[in-house]
Amino acid sequence: GCLTILAHPCLLPKEYAVEIAKMGVDGIEVRYPSNATGDEQFFSKLADEIGLLKSGGSDFHGDDGSKHAMIGTSTIDENMFKPKAIYFEKGIENYELGKQLLEKYC
Repeated sequence: GCLTILAHPCLLPKEYAVEIAKMGVDGIEVRYPSNATGDEQFFSKLADEIGLLKSGGSDFHGDDGSKHAMIGTSTIDENMFKPKAIYFEKGIENYELGKQLLEKYC
């Protein structure tokens, strides 16, 4: 019971990110501190086109002065990541698992 999310797709050539996204992952990280202008829109549209969940994060690695963003600076809203999309768009063979996801998150 897990979800596979393509993290940091902005760090890949776009054609590679698109190819990987189409390989059957559950979602793609659309919001990321290192996104270039237009990346969030590009990956969000890609997720919509192929039915992927959308995720995002700060990539926080601790307060060590690293280039990563501070925790909480890159967030997503609840509409961006709805586990019920797995049930309706991807289909879950295990009905009970789908039902549990719907009850927990919706």
